[in-house]
Amino acid sequence: LGMAGVCGSFYGSFTPSGSLSRTSLASEVGVKTQMSGLMKLVVVGGSLEFLTGVLYYLPKSTLAAIILRSTWQLVDLHTPTTLWSSWKPYHQGGMKRDFIVWWIAFLLTVFKGVLWGIGIAVGVSVLMIVHDAAVPRVVKLGRIESLGNIWRDQEVWPEGRTFPGILVIEFRGPLSFASADHFLEEVEQKRLLEEEDDNHIEVIVLPFGSVHDLDKTAIEMLRELLTEWRKRNISCIVADAKSRVRLLLEENFADGAKPLLDQQAFMISLDDAVSFAKLTMARKRKKIAAQDDSAAGKGLRQPLLSELDLNSPGEREFHRSTSSKV
Repeated sequence: LGMAGVCGSFYGSFTPSGSLSRTSLASEVGVKTQMSGLMKLVVVGGSLEFLTGVLYYLPKSTLAAIILRSTWQLVDLHTPTTLWSSWKPYHQGGMKRDFIVWWIAFLLTVFKGVLWGIGIAVGVSVLMIVHDAAVPRVVKLGRIESLGNIWRDQEVWPEGRTFPGILVIEFRGPLSFASADHFLEEVEQKRLLEEEDDNHIEVIVLPFGSVHDLDKTAIEMLRELLTEWRKRNISCIVADAKSRVRLLLEENFADGAKPLLDQQAFMISLDDAVSFAKLTMARKRKKIAAQDDSAAGKGLRQPLLSELDLNSPGEREFHRSTSSKV
């Protein structure tokens, strides 16, 4: 230990220690400085030199009791109690996963040793981080009008308002090669569920505020997905994209003769994106109706905008500013 301390001092390492019981005892008696090491040297060295004969016949059970008593301050019962009180699903603010990791570390430390307990617990935590990065949550959002028209997960806020023909889906994590397939599957699954509920989706709004990065695999996946939606006459609008993500979206999906994203402005909020989605739906229906009237030689049709919720003050303000923003 002495040699490890001397060598480690040149590299900024932690001071080595050979006994957790002495560390706990030092904390319990109020040690504040490194001078305690000299006192330990005097006490331990003196005991080995002059009291070996006396301590030779001391029962091992007595030594074990001394060690257990000195390490009592290392026992932390508050943490598992707090984790147990938060035993509920992760997406609902619970700490179930942390409690499981705590039990893994505790049991392995008791039966296999400290290195096994800490090592495997750290490994499980790293796997959880990788899993969260590869399989982030994908949620359908609804507008909570009672809380100032904020958008929240409909699974948690079932009273959130949705709009016919519009699907708002938020991806809560980085969009990379690890999570691209998961994103594709989840978004398509939610769209198909809406179709099964007789809600024909015409516009999908993707809030990318939680997506802080895109890689090449994710961009190609988005290209294939948007192309398929274009064939199905489904438009897509991205909101809240920031920095690098916004620049990549503009470069890859907004340029060209036939852009895959139905928007000219990318620095828009989710409310603006939904309002623009309603206008996009109205233009599509107006165009289809005009084609039908031209084919049938008729000029009568029902008003289309009345089917959409475009009468709120916020919506009217957006319509007046659309020409300058988009």
